[in-house]
Amino acid sequence: MNKDTSNLVLKKVKMASDNLCEAIEVVRNDGDEEELKKISKKVAVVLSGIYHEIIKPIIVEYPELDNINKKK
Repeated sequence: MNKDTSNLVLKKVKMASDNLCEAIEVVRNDGDEEELKKISKKVAVVLSGIYHEIIKPIIVEYPELDNINKKK
């Protein structure tokens, strides 16, 4: 995958990750602690997979696209 495509993929994956985190907040606001624990664990597994299978290989190939570890 070329650099421009990789950058676009990272942006889309970030959006997906943000949406998953927002879903956790929806469940948290519902007040069901048991459901929150289940959903949080499942989302964590998905986010880990996204990082290890998509983000990390891109960053290895194009370290300049690594916005995760850059200080603001």
